[in-house]
Amino acid sequence: MKIKTLLLTAAVLMAGALSAQAGTNPGDMIPRAGTAGYIISDRPDVLYRLFGKDPAGVWRLRAKAQSELDKQFEGNRDSDEARQQQAILDYIFNSYEAVERLEIGLLDVTLDGPKYLVYLKTRKDHRIDPKPEFLAEFLQKTESIAGIAYHLYQPDGAETKESPDTPDGPDEGGRDEAPRPAVPVGGMDRFYVAAVPGGLLVSNFESSIRSALETVASGDFSEALSGRAEFKEWMAVRKPHDFSLFLIGRELQAIIERLLPSEEQAGMDTEGVYREVDSWLQLREYRYMVMDIDYDDAANGLEIAAAFKTRKNTRLLEKLAIEPAEFKMLRYVPEGAFLTAGLQLGDAPKTFANLKELAYDAEGWFKELAEGRNRPPEMPEKLPPEEGRMPREKSVPAGNLDLQELLKAAMQEAGEPEEHSGENPSEVDKVLSELDKQLKEFGTSLDELLSVLGSEVVLYMAPDEARMDAM
Repeated sequence: MKIKTLLLTAAVLMAGALSAQAGTNPGDMIPRAGTAGYIISDRPDVLYRLFGKDPAGVWRLRAKAQSELDKQFEGNRDSDEARQQQAILDYIFNSYEAVERLEIGLLDVTLDGPKYLVYLKTRKDHRIDPKPEFLAEFLQKTESIAGIAYHLYQPDGAETKESPDTPDGPDEGGRDEAPRPAVPVGGMDRFYVAAVPGGLLVSNFESSIRSALETVASGDFSEALSGRAEFKEWMAVRKPHDFSLFLIGRELQAIIERLLPSEEQAGMDTEGVYREVDSWLQLREYRYMVMDIDYDDAANGLEIAAAFKTRKNTRLLEKLAIEPAEFKMLRYVPEGAFLTAGLQLGDAPKTFANLKELAYDAEGWFKELAEGRNRPPEMPEKLPPEEGRMPREKSVPAGNLDLQELLKAAMQEAGEPEEHSGENPSEVDKVLSELDKQLKEFGTSLDELLSVLGSEVVLYMAPDEARMDAM
C-alpha cells in the first residue's frame, strides 16, 4: 500500500502537462507576494545522471525499477495487476523524461503544513496525459477557471476537508475532523493539478491553483515572483544548476513571527526568546540566501555553493564573518591527500571571544525553552470555601524550618529559572574549564594557544602507503 501511495504521489506530480507551446521565464508561475522560498532545477535529469547508464545504454534508475517489477510478476506478466503496475512505471519515467525545468514555490506555512505551488515545464513536442486511467479512482472533482481545467486528486486515507486559505489557519467551520493524510508529510493529502500551455501546475490549495491559472490566462506576469526586485537581482547573475534554493529573509521572518505561539499556549515568553535570537540573526536584513548544488558527472561528486546578500551587516556577520583570503597553508598539503579542509580564523582571539558570546546567549535561549517546556500549566484560581465551612490549613511541623529551602522549592515548583551559582555553573563555562584542564596536561593554556594561532587552519588526511603495502 505504501508503494502504491508513493507511486500515486509521483504520478500526480507528473500528470497533466500538455505539449510545450509558449515558454515561460523562471518565476513567472510563482506568486510574488508572500513567497518565502523557491526551488529551481534547470537539469532535472540529475537523478538519472547520478546513477548513470547500464551496459545496454539504459538509465540505471529506470532499468532497476523495471527489473524489480519483472521480478515481482515473474511468470505472471499478463495479469491485470502486472499491466497496471507497468503502466504506472512507464507513465512516471516517461513524464520525468519530458520535464525540462522544475520550479517549486513555498507560498506560506499553515497549520496543515507548507502551502506550495509546483511548475513542471515540459520539453518541446512532449505531452503527458493529464488524466491517466490508473488515477481515476483518486479523482475527486474537475473544475475550470478562465477556460482552463484543474483536477483534485486525493490518495486513499486522505479523508479531509481543506482548511481555509487564511493566515490564521482553520476556523471553526474549516474542518470536520483532524487530517489523516495517506502520505505522512504536511500538505501531501491532496493535489490540485492543472495542465497549462508548456507544462503542469500542482498545488495543495485550491486558491493557489486558481490564482496561477488566472495569471496564465491573462498573460500578465507582473505580480509573479519573476518581477520581485530580490529575485531579478539574483537571476541577473545566476547560471543554470542542477538544483538551486532561493530564500527571502523578510518573508521567512514574517512566517516565523506569525507562527509563534502565545505565552498562554506555550507556557513561556516565546516572543521574548525569538527577539533575543533575532538580535543575532536579523533575517529581515537578508535580501536573499541561495544554495546551488550540482552533480559533476566526470568527477562523480557533488559541488555545493552557498551565498547570501544583506541590506546591512547583521550582528552575526559583524561578530563572526571572516574576510575571504587565500589559504597559504595549502602548499604544505602532500600530494595524494584524499581529504583536505580549511578554516579562516581572522583574528583568532577576537573570533573566539565572539563565539563565546554567541554560545552564552544560545545557552540562555535553550534554557528558557527547556524551562517553558517543563513548566507545569498554571492552576486556576482557588474557589472560595463553601458557605459555613472554613478552608483547610496544612499544618507545619515544629522543629527545623528552613525558609530558604522552602522558598527555593516554591520557585522551582512555579517554574522560575534558577540563577547560576557555584553549584549550577554555565555549561559553556564547564566546557571551557575542561578544555583548560586538558591543555594544562600538555603544558599550555587556551590563551597561549589562541595567541600563537595564525589566520587559518588546514587539515588533511592522506593514506599511509607503507602500512597499506605491509597489510
